[in-house]
Amino acid sequence: MIPTGTPFVVRTLSPIDSTKDAAGKLYSAQIQQDVVDSTGAVAIPAGTKAKLQILNASSGGFLKGQNLALNLYSVDVNGQEYRVDTSSVTENSKANIGMNRTTAEYAGGGGVLGALLGAAFGGGRGAGIGALAGAGGGVVTQLFTHGKQVKVPTETTLTFQLTQTLVLHP
Repeated sequence: MIPTGTPFVVRTLSPIDSTKDAAGKLYSAQIQQDVVDSTGAVAIPAGTKAKLQILNASSGGFLKGQNLALNLYSVDVNGQEYRVDTSSVTENSKANIGMNRTTAEYAGGGGVLGALLGAAFGGGRGAGIGALAGAGGGVVTQLFTHGKQVKVPTETTLTFQLTQTLVLHP
């Protein structure tokens, strides 16, 4: 018996893409760490085959981004498939503006370009104004281009919590 709350650390074996995949689709995965039962014995060894299921793949909106909810669907122990009730893992394409590399690239690139153009046309003061305007334009560009997809690459490690006791019958 594996008690409620037990963590299942799982590794994806194929990429999962919110733009291509619909709710209900199953993916191959593998248990990454031994899962122990209530006595402390290994009930599900690392390397055991598992399946993940997409619960929800939403398109989101302009600022909301896409969501992708995954659930550990089943584990295959000694050739027997067992359904598993776990918490879901949610990935979101929305990243806070100013908190990611893409924003830095757009804002930084826009700022440099703005400074160069401002200096060419307005001297030192023009460079400062151009840098600010260019950086602002870069952030707006990032707003329009982010949030289009959620991808979970192959070999990604995810942790699920068991929400209902799992009994493995011999």
